[in-house]
Amino acid sequence: MPSTMPKTSFAKWFRALLDDRDMTQAEAARRLTISTGRISEWLSGKMLPSAASCVRIARVFKVDEDEVLVAAGRRTADPHYDPDSAESQLLPYIRAIEWTDRDLKMIKRQLEFLAETKRGEHDR
Repeated sequence: MPSTMPKTSFAKWFRALLDDRDMTQAEAARRLTISTGRISEWLSGKMLPSAASCVRIARVFKVDEDEVLVAAGRRTADPHYDPDSAESQLLPYIRAIEWTDRDLKMIKRQLEFLAETKRGEHDR
């Protein structure tokens, strides 16, 4: 898939991510289990991460997967997506949990109950 964003834009985004965490290129490479050369290529704008690398970046740095994919030009931005919304801020944490089927069924029941309760409040 061709990139829709200049490589330097991802480089700036990734540099800001590392700077925000006071992280060196070597530490980022270690956490992402890739070479420091690959990190250097991303930061210099010579290369963009693959979609799989974007997913790994999101998980390792606990940022929204869509944000990384958009920054790398692997996905276009959703005009309705609000990264500051409570829902968007919860997504990285939700994705980081290894859910069992039992967990998911329980949470689904709780969400259905909350949704029904909210609908009841609006009917009053």
